[in-house]
Amino acid sequence: MQKVRTTTWLAQIAVVLMLMASSMASGANGFLSWNSPLGENPAEAVCCQAATSLSGESHRGCGDLSQQDAAGLFVAPATSTGSRIFQSEVSVMSPDQVQRALRSGGYTGNTTWAYSIHDHHFYPRWLGGQEAGPHLRVRGFEHITDLEPALFAHMQRAIPAITERTAGHIQQLIARGRVTQDQITRALVSFYRSRYPSLSEDAILAALRQGL
Repeated sequence: MQKVRTTTWLAQIAVVLMLMASSMASGANGFLSWNSPLGENPAEAVCCQAATSLSGESHRGCGDLSQQDAAGLFVAPATSTGSRIFQSEVSVMSPDQVQRALRSGGYTGNTTWAYSIHDHHFYPRWLGGQEAGPHLRVRGFEHITDLEPALFAHMQRAIPAITERTAGHIQQLIARGRVTQDQITRALVSFYRSRYPSLSEDAILAALRQGL
């Protein structure tokens, strides 16, 4: 009898430890729905595993995205060490706008990634920016489907030597003298100036310098 009680007690401890480990793992991976304005229960959301994007940044990737290749979508963490900038000058998509955009694009399945609030590195890390640099508050839908693709396309046009969206590629170009950090900064100024006309060139440049 004593042996049975001891075995049961040990089994209960093992179960508790497993539950604690599972809880810690879930907290580390995170659920995008914590940031959803729709207030969905995180337990009902698609669990997003930590992943490393092609740009060398640690992001969170989600599956079940009907119109996108899930392997190519990486969602920035909702919080960061950097300060948020231009919060009054740059508007954020409303939930209604996101919903209309999703319907227009034919997106189905889990869409919490689209409603979540992202912190976009104003000076992207893959271009030499720092993790603690200033960030723009942006809705997930805009960040993934518009802002990041548009930024990469602009950099390719402005600096033809840039052919990959990776930190390693940029570092090699700079090391070989094919590209300078100043060229990258100037290209970023022109991108943000055209995308956000309400921002002055001086304000954009000052924010970029904070991110280096």
